[in-house]
Amino acid sequence: MNTMLPLIIELLTEELPPKKLQELEKTFTETIKNSLEKHKLIKPLCQIRSFSTPRRLAAYFSEVSGTSSEENLIEKIMPKRIGLYEDGRPTPALIKKLSLKGIDANNYQEKIKIEHDGQQDYLILNYIKDGRELHEILQQSLQEAIDKISSNNITMRYQTDANITVKFVRPVHNILVVWGSNKPKINLLEINSTSKTFGHRFLSNNFINIEHADQYESIMESNGRVIPSFYKRKEYIRQKLLKLSNDLKMSLGDEYNLNSLLEEVTALVEYPSVYIGSFDKKFLELPKECLVLTMRIHQKYFPLFNIESGFITNKFLIVSNINPINPNNIISGNQKVIKPRLEDAQFFYNVDKKRSPIDNINRLKNIIYYNKLGSQFDRVERLRFISKHIANIIKSDEYLADRAALLSKTDLESLMVGEFPELQGIMGSYYAKNFEEPEEVVLALKNQYANKFDITLDHRSLTSAILFLAERVEMLVGFFGIGLYPNGESDPFGLRRAAIGIISIFEKMKQKPKLFNGLNIHDLIKITLSGFDNTINIQKNTVKRSIDFIYERYRYQLFNKFEKDIVESVVHIQPPLHQILSRIEAITLFKSRSDLSSRIFAMNKRVINILKKDMIKSESVNENLLIEKSEKLLFLCIKDIENKNNKLLNDENFTECLTNLTCIENPIEAFFKDVMIMTEDKEIRDNRMSLLNLLKNIINSVGDVSLINL
Repeated sequence: MNTMLPLIIELLTEELPPKKLQELEKTFTETIKNSLEKHKLIKPLCQIRSFSTPRRLAAYFSEVSGTSSEENLIEKIMPKRIGLYEDGRPTPALIKKLSLKGIDANNYQEKIKIEHDGQQDYLILNYIKDGRELHEILQQSLQEAIDKISSNNITMRYQTDANITVKFVRPVHNILVVWGSNKPKINLLEINSTSKTFGHRFLSNNFINIEHADQYESIMESNGRVIPSFYKRKEYIRQKLLKLSNDLKMSLGDEYNLNSLLEEVTALVEYPSVYIGSFDKKFLELPKECLVLTMRIHQKYFPLFNIESGFITNKFLIVSNINPINPNNIISGNQKVIKPRLEDAQFFYNVDKKRSPIDNINRLKNIIYYNKLGSQFDRVERLRFISKHIANIIKSDEYLADRAALLSKTDLESLMVGEFPELQGIMGSYYAKNFEEPEEVVLALKNQYANKFDITLDHRSLTSAILFLAERVEMLVGFFGIGLYPNGESDPFGLRRAAIGIISIFEKMKQKPKLFNGLNIHDLIKITLSGFDNTINIQKNTVKRSIDFIYERYRYQLFNKFEKDIVESVVHIQPPLHQILSRIEAITLFKSRSDLSSRIFAMNKRVINILKKDMIKSESVNENLLIEKSEKLLFLCIKDIENKNNKLLNDENFTECLTNLTCIENPIEAFFKDVMIMTEDKEIRDNRMSLLNLLKNIINSVGDVSLINL
């Protein structure tokens, strides 16, 4: 019986990309795991742990066999005519094949039999494949992990000590492999494996010997001053942050931004310590977003907020990778770093505040939006055109919509946005407020670049919604119009994000339909297209491609929440965007009434198959050509449902629309039983096809139910 022992593998590297660290950890561990499973070296109950720090990737397996088991294999290797001469001697092709599998060609007869596959005789090899030693499989497993990690776009080439060029995400300096207390010998990237590793770069920079695989994590923490587990390190930092913020009676802000920064900081430290820093209170006059951006994004500090008011304070928390007895140098050093940044921001802000946003409008003529789409000034003119049309359609304040669009890009000429591009729109709202622009305009400028429209939709935020929507449809139509589309993972202009933003607005419309009465995406795209002047060469299929793209993005978004066939059935007919969720929910409910819905859906497919056989000559049905009692009854039933459902569709009561279909089941069955559709009389035949087309339209008015899986 094979010995089962724990296994630890660690690559010690130079600093790994922090934003990719968890992905690298997962790829490293899973690739090795898959290889060990493939060779049956680990069992399903094997405990697996992965580790990652800024300069190491590691994987632990609780029970790993020292050798793989023998395998009894049966393999179809080649046609008999290729493998054997007529006298039964093996050909060179067979001899080579057998030697690759470690089989003596002089003793092959008992391992090969001949079988006929219906066309020719084949040689079938039945042999025992010897088990392989752990170190052989680990050599292969680690190479696979390195190759997989090296296939991404963050890989670099570097020279080893022997001046050999190798490829990996960052240079590797040491490979630790310990199985139980054994040291399997492996060579990768021109490095021989060892049972030793290094600890923390500054706190414990000596070799650390791992005598047993089970000791890895505890020894690294105690002797190496490294917390190898990403999640353990992250939780350690979180608890330190919470304790210090609670001691100060302050808040760390919203959980989303806290967790995002926490993940990034965890990837930057191996043995974290947390300290309190502060800056001069005079900088609190700066916009909150500027202070937060400077601390979170640029300096990786955790800003602290007043618990009661939510206002930002002049204190912040620093996560350091070292913990000296006296941390004053760390604290003062970080405070010195942030001070000049805030001084620059304060200077820029004070200069910008003196200039009216209106003064910047003509300067936008000198800023190119995109070389085929004109300047930012040209874009503003298009946004004004679109915004005024939207305001007109939904009977909102046209002046406010136009004003918001007019001022939407004026902060591009500000010093603050030049220094902090991430504050585009936000700074515009501050400058607009400073010059007493209407509150609705200020709010619209602030929210124009959000990923989704997440603010409450009411009369106060209508101008925000209009600018948000205009911004995205203009972008989509513009880039689609000049033939620039997202391709695979590449989306340099954020067009997928623009489509998701458009969808979010129309989803909000479902909550307040009266506020957006009369607005639909099909007309809006056409209006947007008309806002581009003749100097821009727009492709002919732009409207269709833009609309299809929006519905396609919505389709993928909905696949995560609903059954795919139901999503397809609704999105396929491209109804108003704000109705899609309601239609999906209605079909989902109707489909749950399995017997009834299945019969209706099956009848619909039969109708569609018949309609495929001939062209529809007329959309209308001639009642005078209805001869049989069953077709007259079906026509009356269809018209009755049509009258009811037209109002229900207008009221967006899709559940009731589908419920009304239940009364049509018997008339359809009677029609198919009693009526010869493909009669020789062409006029009557065409009329019956028109009747079936009318029936199809009624059944598929909520969604194309022919796409539903029965």
